[in-house]
Amino acid sequence: MVQVWLVELGNSAPCLEAEEARTPRLSADDMDRIAAMADPELQRQRRLSTIALRILVAATVATDHFDQMPFTRSPDGKPGLPGTPLTFSVAHAGGRALIAIDPASQPVGVDLEATRQLRMASDRCRALIRAAEDISSQGMTGNATADEADPIDPARALQAWVRLEALAKADGAGIGRVLTAAGVLGRGRRDAGASRSAGARPWTAPYVAAGLVVSDLVLPVDPQGRAWYAAVAAQAATLGENTPGVRILPGDPSSLRALLAGGPV
Repeated sequence: MVQVWLVELGNSAPCLEAEEARTPRLSADDMDRIAAMADPELQRQRRLSTIALRILVAATVATDHFDQMPFTRSPDGKPGLPGTPLTFSVAHAGGRALIAIDPASQPVGVDLEATRQLRMASDRCRALIRAAEDISSQGMTGNATADEADPIDPARALQAWVRLEALAKADGAGIGRVLTAAGVLGRGRRDAGASRSAGARPWTAPYVAAGLVVSDLVLPVDPQGRAWYAAVAAQAATLGENTPGVRILPGDPSSLRALLAGGPV
């Protein structure tokens, strides 16, 4: 089944850096990509999240064989490790990282967002919500309820965004293509409007064919008390019937070593 891990980058930093010093796992390419980032804080966060990902890969496959192996990149930039019996997806926002791992090596995507105001025109925001309500953990459904007269709920809009972003990552098509197909952007808006009037949801067909489903995730508030929104997309067989529980990556050395040794955390 798909595993989802939340990494509190600030709290975990000393432990992650100590483990990286003990057993180096970052590749030269990892360090080059991190160094190329202009913002020092983003560099720090990306370094920590990559260390966390490397640790989780090593713990899942129970071998250090893939330590320091360069990631490959899909056309939309999604990383992978050739030869590993798993797939993964990583999202970053506001001092947190969310990592989803599918041990069955099936497509997986994950996204998270902290409470914020989406900078999007109201009509597009409503289209975003309607599109996100076409997808659920029970499969692709047609239960859109975002009426044009409804006030826009920021929480609902953010949950909609992470659903579609997670789907885009699992599919590998990129968020722009998904938003266009769903009628949020570009020419797809006219096509979606016509199909909705007829009660059809044709934009979901490729994802239905691929067996992809999307499940909302529950994240704890952060130290500032902000609410967070997250979703994971994967094949139904590997996602399971219930919403995946989000595990917190250990922030102390003994628990992290226990995770790597395959014992209880």
